[in-house]
Amino acid sequence: MQTKILRLLGWLTANSAALILLAGFGIIAGASFSIGLIPGLFTLGGLLVVLAIIMFIPGPDERG
Repeated sequence: MQTKILRLLGWLTANSAALILLAGFGIIAGASFSIGLIPGLFTLGGLLVVLAIIMFIPGPDERG
């Protein structure tokens, strides 16, 4: 049980930047949808474009 908790904490610390980024995206999208549907859709689309650009950047093992 203790090794599972330590493995989970290791995963959370390794991926903390990505989790914070996704939480921020959720907060921004939620706030924009509270303003209205059209601004919310535009903001959500922009956030998806930013996320796609971030995922398109090669990782350290893929750089040559």
